[in-house]
Amino acid sequence: MEVEEWVIKLVFPNGKRLDRGKNSVGLYAFLPTEMGKILLDDKWNQGILDCVPVAFIEAFTSLMKSIENAPISSLPPMFGFLPVQKSSEAKLNAVRESIKAKLVNENIVPCKSYMEQKFFQKPSEVSRLMPAFWNILGKAREEGMNLYNISSHGSINGIIQLGGMTLLLSRESHHISWLVNWNKELRYAVAQFFLPKSTQEAIGSYSKWRPLVECLYSSVNVHDYVKILIKLLSDDRKLALAFVHFLYNSFSKDYLTTEEVDSLCNAMPLIDNYGRLMSQRNGVLVPANGSRWLKLVGSNPWRGEGYVELGEDYLHSGYYAGVLTPGKEFVNFLKNHVKVADIPFLSPPNAAIPSVSAPLTKENVFLLLDWIRNLRRYGTQIPERFLTSIK
Repeated sequence: MEVEEWVIKLVFPNGKRLDRGKNSVGLYAFLPTEMGKILLDDKWNQGILDCVPVAFIEAFTSLMKSIENAPISSLPPMFGFLPVQKSSEAKLNAVRESIKAKLVNENIVPCKSYMEQKFFQKPSEVSRLMPAFWNILGKAREEGMNLYNISSHGSINGIIQLGGMTLLLSRESHHISWLVNWNKELRYAVAQFFLPKSTQEAIGSYSKWRPLVECLYSSVNVHDYVKILIKLLSDDRKLALAFVHFLYNSFSKDYLTTEEVDSLCNAMPLIDNYGRLMSQRNGVLVPANGSRWLKLVGSNPWRGEGYVELGEDYLHSGYYAGVLTPGKEFVNFLKNHVKVADIPFLSPPNAAIPSVSAPLTKENVFLLLDWIRNLRRYGTQIPERFLTSIK
């Protein structure tokens, strides 16, 4: 008569009995054997093996969660019951793989929390914290910080990276309002978000929270934030322009040093006269509109030498984050730190100047003489083709 129903119960040894089982065949010790060898072709054994994965999962999860008062530290040894070692027998190994596949969907990993209730999570949903961070949490708890909901975040990476968005915290208290306001102009393009001003001030009022908070968020000052932004400007023309205004106004507020601004200006991309963002350049020309080089030369002979002709976007005043940038002061800033140049402070191109083939206007005569005088004063070598054309 065929057996229509199987009832399989697995019993896990504990304490001293656990040590006795080390030399047995472990999970499969209950199977009928012949001369010490499991009869894998036996119909009875095959039927039992088919039921083992489900029975094992039920038994293992019950064992893990049934010990109410056991500390979390006592639970890891229970994982010794898992069949982690591969078997030389294909049928037994198939049982092992089935158990493994079922375990990944079970809440079996004990997680430490700051409540009496034990919590178990799926293996893929947990992370291991560094001992140093546990020390910070312990100190924060001793100081009265509420840690009851910390496990709801899932992992530290989940706190820092929310859908690809980085959360930032101002390192300097007097930078908070400035960074928060400018971040409203820039954040959606670069996915960098500062914590609200009130939150940052609350953290700052309790200095002992600072080490914990800095583990969860990136702490920056104005210079750090600018360096982050430069790497994220991509091909966004409007963002690139807003960035330069942020740089100018931050420098005006003394949040950046001259050396920092010079370095940042050298690294940032510029909008050229075609509206393109240019990162590589050998020099920068002032916009053609109103320039002396256009008045004298009539075209741009520096283009082939890697010079960027600045776009007219930089000639206008700007209003960002509630701050007005005066156009004239902005251009002077670019001249001083981006090294935007015009005649007579431009190095001459290695090209002929078409305009000198005809009589020059009085104004252009003086402009050319002033240019040559300035080149000699600074010992600048005059390219042959340029020199030949003006003789």
